[in-house]
Amino acid sequence: MKTIWEVFNRIWIIYPKILLKYGGKRFSNYILNDVEIFFKKPKLKSYPRFIDLALTDNCNLKCIMCLRTTDPTIELNELNFKQVRNIIDKVSEYATTIQLAGGLGEPLLYKHIFDAIKYSKEKGLEVLLTSNGTLFNNKNVNELINSGLDYLSLSIDAATKETYEGIRVGANFEKTIKGIKNLCKKRKEERVNLKIEFVPVIMVGKNLHEVLALVSLAKEVGVDGIAFSDVSYWVGKESAENYAIRKTKDKKEIKDIFREAKELGKELNIDVRLPPLELPSNKIVCYQPWYMLPITTKGDVRPCCGVHNIFMGNIFEQSLEGIWNSKEFVEWRRRMNTKNPPEACIKCPMRF
Repeated sequence: MKTIWEVFNRIWIIYPKILLKYGGKRFSNYILNDVEIFFKKPKLKSYPRFIDLALTDNCNLKCIMCLRTTDPTIELNELNFKQVRNIIDKVSEYATTIQLAGGLGEPLLYKHIFDAIKYSKEKGLEVLLTSNGTLFNNKNVNELINSGLDYLSLSIDAATKETYEGIRVGANFEKTIKGIKNLCKKRKEERVNLKIEFVPVIMVGKNLHEVLALVSLAKEVGVDGIAFSDVSYWVGKESAENYAIRKTKDKKEIKDIFREAKELGKELNIDVRLPPLELPSNKIVCYQPWYMLPITTKGDVRPCCGVHNIFMGNIFEQSLEGIWNSKEFVEWRRRMNTKNPPEACIKCPMRF
């Protein structure tokens, strides 16, 4: 909470919503967590309120910027549904939100995906899902609409067939867009309160030239917004070095495109969010290790969403409190407030 407006927004808008929706332990945990974030406490009395749970590493695509593609030695895994329920049971006492991601895969390939959504809702959690959007047949669309899902983010990185299929290798552009349109149409007909957004990864030399067209496509298919991101540094050296906007020395073209994308978003009445072109040189502006618990398909807990090979513990082998305040996690948070933060934090494009 860096500004008076943010404090006001939390006290008069966010906190009342949390109290009405969750109450009890979740409400008090949310406020305590905010206080500990504000004072940057390395050891916490509050518990994670956002859970990022990877269900499967299986995928139907070979995207050029994905770790599954850039690192052929990576080990793939999948949680069984008993493990998923066990994790949800452990975290739902304090958490308000769970993101059911695909790990390194596509969550709609997980055979218990709709059971996982429904079980999370039964536990009173807000449920987010991240998908590549290629598997929206009529059955999956109906299941999603009736599942109680709150938010769906779609990894659509281009507005033309050639560019899209060159990035999301194995996907069919026309089929994917048709499925998304069908989902948005069904949502409107059923009057379902499900927020849907595009979440494209911007890659210089690959799809930067289609940013404006992507904004127009988002409006055309009927999603609510579009949130662009830069390439994550850990997806592979080639991807991070060659495609990342933060690595581009001359950013004039990018600045112009971003400005036009914002203007187009206002014109089309669609929310457009863009990543920063520059990262702070030393300052780490990130609070994920204070409120988020990212869990892999093996049950390993990462310090944040931007680190894939550093772990704070294992949810099946340790208690939630034992992991959350382990010496590794406490030291990670402590270092983030020093002039010698973890190396992963210095490189990460998500630290803003």
